Amino acid sequence: MNNDRICTGDFVLDEAAKQWLSHHKSCLARQRSDQELVAKYYKSMDDLYKYAKEVKNRIMWPHKKLL
Repeated sequence: MNNDRICTGDFVLDEAAKQWLSHHKSCLARQRSDQELVAKYYKSMDDLYKYAKEVKNRIMWPHKKLL
């Protein structure tokens, strides 16, 4: 893995998380136009985004210690 990418990984992972959530939300919206599916599995897309950020922080934490 490229060390420069690890150091700038916050931005890369943050953008990837946003793109994934956007895609996931549109997929769910296609399945149920009223988005009942979103409400069933997640309280809100904000909750899902917070979870994605938490996972990203757990991934980046060991690398931040080394900086």
